[in-house]
Amino acid sequence: MSVDSRFEGGFSGTRRQGKIHYRLFSLLTGYDGHFRHRNGFVEENTEDALVFSWLTDVNGWDDVDEGVFISLARALPQANFRYYTFMKEEVGGGDESINDIEFENGSLRFRSELVYADEIMYSFECPHCGCRLLVGEEEAFGETYDCSECGETIDLSDVIPEEEDIIPEEDDFSDEDHDYESMQIDNEGNIVGDEEYLQECIESEKESLAELLALTITGTDDSARLLDLGMLYETGLAGVEKDLNKAWDCYLKAAAAGDQAAIEFVTEIFSAENRMELRELLTNKCISAESYSVFFDLGSAYNDAELTAELLDYKKALEEQ
Repeated sequence: MSVDSRFEGGFSGTRRQGKIHYRLFSLLTGYDGHFRHRNGFVEENTEDALVFSWLTDVNGWDDVDEGVFISLARALPQANFRYYTFMKEEVGGGDESINDIEFENGSLRFRSELVYADEIMYSFECPHCGCRLLVGEEEAFGETYDCSECGETIDLSDVIPEEEDIIPEEDDFSDEDHDYESMQIDNEGNIVGDEEYLQECIESEKESLAELLALTITGTDDSARLLDLGMLYETGLAGVEKDLNKAWDCYLKAAAAGDQAAIEFVTEIFSAENRMELRELLTNKCISAESYSVFFDLGSAYNDAELTAELLDYKKALEEQ
């Protein structure tokens, strides 16, 4: 058997949000960054291919594990993502699978379909309104069929049904022929109107992130774990209270230790697309005096006079406290 796979979409937030999104995905799924290609394995990919690989190679043909994507939406409620996968057996039964996950403007929607080979579909044209109808074998070879568009009864002895390859529409959440699940996530990462389900998600996150949660009590000097811990404090997953002061202490402690991933992650805050977020950090005094020197050194490396002035003003404010 060979499989034809198609992937579309991905994460569409800022680069900094993307680093959080992909890292949390790995922590929640346990997927270590090895993803499968037709020609073998490629190591440590942290882009959208990581998620698509998990959906096809690990999640497979079954319904998608919705909990992972609910947690990702809760972690970054102001970012958007969409993961669409379509797989079809080219040799053998001809089964088809579609998973479509979309999070946009706080609305999270899922559509999963698995069509088995014995579910052969047929199409024919309605003689009354001219629309193309897609029906199952039983309906196609019955005596009559009521058109879903115009409502007229079709005498099936007058039409010739044609067997169809089922190729789902690429972006059709509004199609009433397909069932999908949806929920709303507010700006604080809560599931609107379903406190019970929210608590179930938090318990699932606690189970997936148990090792990391333990470090909120014991602490750690491991720079890689400090970066993960900071993301936990920033996003508030697993019932952890959001605390940007603690998050940035973790990020900057890891950067001070020379961790290259932490340095690159911290440096993203100084980019133009994150300048508003940076100013909120400075306004709310989220960078401690103990961590400030590392923060200033990384920021001043941008050679941006306006940025350097803002950082010097923050230093002065810290000294006046």
